[in-house]
Amino acid sequence: MRRNYTIAAFLMLVFVGITGCQKNPVVTEPKAPEGAINAVFSVSPEKKVYFSKGNLQYRATTDVWRFAEHQYDTIGKANLNKSPDYDGWIDLFAWGTSGYDHGAVCYQPWSMDENEANYWAYGDSHCNLYDKSGLADWGCNAISNGGNCENFGWRTLTVDEWTFLIHRPTPSGIRWAWVKVFGVVGMALLPDQWDTSTYSFPLNDPNGLHVSVIPDEDWTNVLEPAGVVFLPQAGYTGYIGYGSTFGNRGQYWSSSVDGHYDLVYSVYMFSPDFYFGDLIEKNKGCSVRLVYPAE
Repeated sequence: MRRNYTIAAFLMLVFVGITGCQKNPVVTEPKAPEGAINAVFSVSPEKKVYFSKGNLQYRATTDVWRFAEHQYDTIGKANLNKSPDYDGWIDLFAWGTSGYDHGAVCYQPWSMDENEANYWAYGDSHCNLYDKSGLADWGCNAISNGGNCENFGWRTLTVDEWTFLIHRPTPSGIRWAWVKVFGVVGMALLPDQWDTSTYSFPLNDPNGLHVSVIPDEDWTNVLEPAGVVFLPQAGYTGYIGYGSTFGNRGQYWSSSVDGHYDLVYSVYMFSPDFYFGDLIEKNKGCSVRLVYPAE
């Protein structure tokens, strides 16, 4: 009987070890949510975020939102085919076109209308995407490879957050670099705790004189696993296609409106220039890169 008791006690100890029912369990750091790059970026002195694994994309015929499979993926001229019946993917959207009827006349992802007033978030020219219900922000959608739940936590950065991001203090002093990834030019954003021994980049070159051509294997095996975010120059569309350009310009939405001029702040990238606060009309089609809180 004593032998059986000893064996039972031993098995109980093994069970406790396996299940983690310990007096002092090991505490682990939280990981990035589904669809996010596992690296932290400061967007204010108090706020940190994870970036999504790619630009936002949408298909009208299936009403499906997703993040691009690769960070360097762009749709290009096919964005001009956008319509409620278009069976392809699009990745350039007019402002506030989340698909939710939040009060704007034009709120569907395929909207291409000349009248800027039709894109007022919540029907008010002074409202930001995050005001009122918040439903004007694309992040409210169920994103198929980003948790697939409505109001999962994704959102668009404000203009102040975009600006802080590019100027944030980091231990290495390196925050971003102009790069070409798989043949696509754009901006690489480096995580807060970037280890300079990981890869060699030119230091925050505002003149864009050094566009680092990243070998495919370096991006796949070194940089992306280290948490580098890539914002490709995906292009820009005017209403009904007027003034559109693809591959040589990047225009990323913020969630912040300029109430005085009825314009929206955006991130404009045209190597060697960038403006984290460029003003643009709401009926233009720009890229959307969502973030998730890292608190």
